[in-house]
Formats: sequence, C-alpha cells, structure tokens
Amino acid sequence: MTKLFNGLNCFLLVIGALLVLMGGYIFLKSEKVKAWPTTTGVIITSEIVKTTVNGSRRFLPEVTYEYFVASTGYKGTNIGIGKESHESYAKQVTGNYPAGKDVIVYYNIKDPSEAFLEVGITPIIYYFLGIGFVLILTSISMVYFKNSMLDHFEKMMRLFQKTKT
Repeated sequence: MTKLFNGLNCFLLVIGALLVLMGGYIFLKSEKVKAWPTTTGVIITSEIVKTTVNGSRRFLPEVTYEYFVASTGYKGTNIGIGKESHESYAKQVTGNYPAGKDVIVYYNIKDPSEAFLEVGITPIIYYFLGIGFVLILTSISMVYFKNSMLDHFEKMMRLFQKTKT
C-alpha cells in the first residue's frame, strides 16, 4: 500500500509541476509578444478543420495571413499563444478573421517569420495553472495526511483481526 501511495504522490507532483511550468511559459511568452512590433496584414484563408483524436472530436481554426516586414513578405498561421479545440472557439476565431480582412500582426523582430494575430493571456493558461496547482496541492496534502491515514488503516486492520479471533 505504501509504495502505491508514494508512487501516486510523486506522479501527481510531477504532472502538476509540468502543467504549472507549461502555463508559466505560455504566460511569459504572451507577455513578451505584447511588446513585439506590429505591421498590417491580410487574411488569406480562414476555415475550421474537424479532426478526431482518441475518439474525441476537435475543431481547429486554421487561419493563414500574409504580412510584410521591411519589404519582405511572410505568411503566418499563429493566431494566439496556446490553442483550443472546441467548436465555439473555432467558430469565433474564423468569424473574427474572415478571408480578405485587414489585421494587425505582431511579429518577432529577431525572426519576422514568427508572428501572432492575438496577444495577451488566453484561457489555456488558466487551465494549465489551475489544474497544475490542484495536483500539486493534492500531492502535498497526501504527504501531510499520509501518516495519519496509514495509522488509521493499521488500527482498522488490528480491529478487524481482533474481531476475527
């Protein structure tokens, strides 16, 4: 029983920490992109791609845009940092970026081929951070209550053995 409990505890802690790190990375990247220079661009294509992953239907907005930096043309597909795959989000994105629309493009001055249409914090950050912190707190709680739970289990086993005899 103890090894399984320790294994579960470590698993939750590692997964929680990875989720918090991913959320933190996405948050920091989002903040960094806000400071990037901008240029104008135009939406070339905008569509919803339907896929199935492990039996789950996903709806991904695929938007392609063209923009120019220092007379050099680029094509981009990044909308924002972090991707969501539910239908309402895909419909919202493709509705906001129909083909032919002029848009503001945030581009990386060091690598202008890296660009985004939307900047700032996205809901995916909250998912990563929230779930990650819950898993970490669960792991910490398991460590804290481990001894009392095992003591309680051992007492119950002794009681059970006494009633058997």
